[in-house]
Amino acid sequence: MATTVCKRLEGMNRREFLGGTASALLLGLGGSLLTPARALAQKKYVVGVLNTGTTSIYSTIINQLHLDAKYGGDLEFKLFDNINAQFTQFFLGKTDISGAFGAISGAIGRLEGRPVQYISPNMQQQTCLIARADAPYKRMEDLIGKNVGWFGLPSEASAGLLMVAQIKGIDAETKFRLRKVTAPLSAALVEKGELDAGLAIEVSLSKLLATGKYKVVGNPFLKDWQEITGNTLMQVGGIGAREDMIKNARPAIISFLKARDEAWELFTKDIKGNLQKDWLRKALGLNTEKEVEIAAERLPRTFVWKWGPKGEQEMEFYLKKAVQLGILKKFPDGLLNPISA
Repeated sequence: MATTVCKRLEGMNRREFLGGTASALLLGLGGSLLTPARALAQKKYVVGVLNTGTTSIYSTIINQLHLDAKYGGDLEFKLFDNINAQFTQFFLGKTDISGAFGAISGAIGRLEGRPVQYISPNMQQQTCLIARADAPYKRMEDLIGKNVGWFGLPSEASAGLLMVAQIKGIDAETKFRLRKVTAPLSAALVEKGELDAGLAIEVSLSKLLATGKYKVVGNPFLKDWQEITGNTLMQVGGIGAREDMIKNARPAIISFLKARDEAWELFTKDIKGNLQKDWLRKALGLNTEKEVEIAAERLPRTFVWKWGPKGEQEMEFYLKKAVQLGILKKFPDGLLNPISA
């Protein structure tokens, strides 16, 4: 056929060629000569993360080192100040992936009929209760009857408070005088004395401790959970995706997880060295060397981004305990869908 086409072209003058045959040939080639960019274009996926917590670490590293492009992806990180706003946007389909997806918050959404699934762990529950440095409180039990700031459900930090208190024999909702506040307001009200204690999350917790004005009351929730239950996994923020994306764009999810995994691997190899880099310090709001030192000391216990041999089993235990304690109405069937890069 190629020979026939060439002979026909040889018999045409320039006007005849430009008048129709050239256009027909270009269109007949499927537009590959006209629109190479369109053929190579790929969807940009939006990932919701917080700009006040540790999820901003891996998103900053991915952006700085262009790890999404390295693994064939195109990501846009949408920053949220408020965790509940991040959940709402994800539940409504305004973001494709939740980069700060808690098991409890995800379960609540799933039980409400949202087609969302928990696909990967990310970070351990690093939440603590803080009080003024001169306050007499040493244990969680010392706060019974006191004003305690929390973020309310579906915040995973607040769920952690309820669950750890319950396994210690304390009904937090009746024994503490809980006041719903935002994370920054919690610390400010503690300093003013309007709250006796309040929840604090990393990396703002390290910044607060660096001031010398605050102390941690009792243990971090993760330590109590591990010692009392024997389970190592207590997630505060994982990765969530919608069922339609898992079904129709699984390669994009794998690409994102590969970039996320490399970001954490790079960061955890030298946490203090990475925290001293100007671009990461700026993203986390670490302004002094003391803040960096405290964060470098506290953060190594935070990151668990691989499922591991017992990961799914421990997540099921965590959710079943939430049902047992009345935090969840029932077990969220179909929530857990482990995916690894």
